[in-house]
Amino acid sequence: MKLLSILVLLVSSSVVLGQEPFTFYIAIHDELSNELITETNVKIYSGDKLMVNRPNYNGEGIKLFCEDNFENLRIIASHEAFVKIDTLIQIDCTQFSVFKRSFRLKLYLKYDGLTSEEVDITATYQPEIIFSSEEFSVEDFQIDHEGNLFVLIYDKNMLKGSQIALYKDGELHHKNKVESGPHRLDLDYLGRVFLVGEESAWLVQFNKDIRLIPVDKNEYDYHIAPIIDTCMNNLYFSNFNDWYPAMDFFEISFKEGDTVYRNLRHIEDHLMMELYLAEYKYVDVRTRLWAWDRERETGIDREIWVGLSSFTNTIYYEPIYANFFIKKDKYYITDHYDDFLFVGDVSSGDIVDSIPITYHTKLGKYKWKKSTQQDPITEKVYCRYDYVGQTKLVELDLETGKINYPFELFYKYVEKVRILNDEVYYIYRPFETAQKKYLYREKISDMVKLN
Repeated sequence: MKLLSILVLLVSSSVVLGQEPFTFYIAIHDELSNELITETNVKIYSGDKLMVNRPNYNGEGIKLFCEDNFENLRIIASHEAFVKIDTLIQIDCTQFSVFKRSFRLKLYLKYDGLTSEEVDITATYQPEIIFSSEEFSVEDFQIDHEGNLFVLIYDKNMLKGSQIALYKDGELHHKNKVESGPHRLDLDYLGRVFLVGEESAWLVQFNKDIRLIPVDKNEYDYHIAPIIDTCMNNLYFSNFNDWYPAMDFFEISFKEGDTVYRNLRHIEDHLMMELYLAEYKYVDVRTRLWAWDRERETGIDREIWVGLSSFTNTIYYEPIYANFFIKKDKYYITDHYDDFLFVGDVSSGDIVDSIPITYHTKLGKYKWKKSTQQDPITEKVYCRYDYVGQTKLVELDLETGKINYPFELFYKYVEKVRILNDEVYYIYRPFETAQKKYLYREKISDMVKLN
């Protein structure tokens, strides 16, 4: 009798099975990294009937009912950074029982930056094109303190010659030829633009025409480029060299006819310095003798000379990276090796606080690009992160050392990202196209804000 009751219960359960919901779990992963993708757009159809529409699906269970006319399920999963997938699956409702009421499915999406499949993209927002040309590509750009936009442009090969021009009202004005070789445009602490090559430098001025005023390269490297900023009667600079894994920030204060020179903070990459100095142990005798001679001539330790000549040319060496910012009456120094943001008082010059920081590690799967820059107009500070070409900018709160919600640039694999007055400028050329390198601009208020 007891056995008969159990059979009746199971039969009854199977009858109502089609009326009871089962939970459908869909896990959507990145095909390349196998990481879970959240906030996807998921739609499920049964025939022409839309059964599920989840615009921000994060992997939670979906309730579905088995019906007599249950057809193959059509699943569409999409995300702005990935190629959309449209697939059919078949679910046999007889596989469910009173004890098993769930079904799990794992889908993979291809990252959009790594595929050549045809994708239909529609968007109401597009970055503004500041400069475009069918003849020239943009190699570099700078906006001086007067608002003049200078562009460094070239035809086919930058090394064979380039031109510097003023771009205004949608046209190039006053193009000036530049000698062959690699060049860049730098902006100094006064907002002046310099054209800098390997052995030469010029001050770029505009007064009815573009003038390139020669500047001694050593003078530029040692007396102009190191100056970071000025505030009140203080001048701030660093002794950064890309061949040495340590640097210092200095202050020169001019008060009542007196000049006060102060070292504000020493920054050192401890691991890199250990490897740098240890290189001396592994070089040949001739190199050691050379290093001894250099030490006697200059007073600089022989280990440093060997590290400079040998270790800096290896794949293991990374130049040191630190920042100095001024906001109102305070200055800020980032130490990414001791993990602190140091806060100083401009009037006294003293460091008054140290705030722990972690923003320079990672932002999820995004890697910090060793790029932290300040908007000279708004004085906001932004950190740059990258994952497979996609760039995120995150504002750094100088009071807490924390980062706020990230903003995502529209295009992937952008170059020369610069921020001015809450706007982001960068150079971009679509992959595998005949388009030249254009200069684009995005307003931070219009960019995609991510949680």
